[in-house]
Amino acid sequence: DNPHVHIIVRGVDDKGGDLVISRDYISNGMRERARELATRELGYRSDIDIYRSAAKEVTQERWTGLDASMLREQQSRESGLIHAGKVHADPFRNAQRQLRLQRLA
Repeated sequence: DNPHVHIIVRGVDDKGGDLVISRDYISNGMRERARELATRELGYRSDIDIYRSAAKEVTQERWTGLDASMLREQQSRESGLIHAGKVHADPFRNAQRQLRLQRLA
């Protein structure tokens, strides 16, 4: 349901020394590079694929991109409250957000 890959790195460079990779590259750079390669090989995601993926975020029992966007909104407000009304121009994003808020309430 969530396609992903696990990578095991031996930890030795081509000269036999310790392989040192920055924490930021491990955390973000590899993911971004993999995304670029997948897009090059497979093409961009279709609108329907993006819609389905976003719709599933509402019911996920884990941290999602939707949660992250609501946290950013909460942190940007002096009151610390999340506005339950329409905040996006996209009606789907508003509906998705409303359902997630209802589920978390």
